[in-house]
Amino acid sequence: MIANKIKEHGVDSKRIVEYSFDSMQYEDIKTARLLYDEIKRRLAPSGKTYLFLDEIQEVESWERAVNSFMTDFDVDIYVTGSNSRMLSSVDIDIPNRAVCVVSCVPIVFCGVLGVSCGIW
Repeated sequence: MIANKIKEHGVDSKRIVEYSFDSMQYEDIKTARLLYDEIKRRLAPSGKTYLFLDEIQEVESWERAVNSFMTDFDVDIYVTGSNSRMLSSVDIDIPNRAVCVVSCVPIVFCGVLGVSCGIW
């Protein structure tokens, strides 16, 4: 959704890099080093690159790679995951860079309707 909005604002799709680590396509990327090497080769040669990393908790020590991207390159990084403990102990520490963490809870359809589901 955010990637589409960025494209609507005229950003070339070559500057948008997306990974979904729950896909078999990326099952070989299991460490921070492999993640760093893979993404580094796909970064735009000039200008900002927008990285979208879904289910990032599948990559061991992913925080190290994200820290390195933010230190070494001109990137905006969007990290998502479904593991509720994923961000509880994350150590993202980049001087002079803004890091925003947004925690979300799943939407339960009956809750949207305002009726009891017997879940809570």
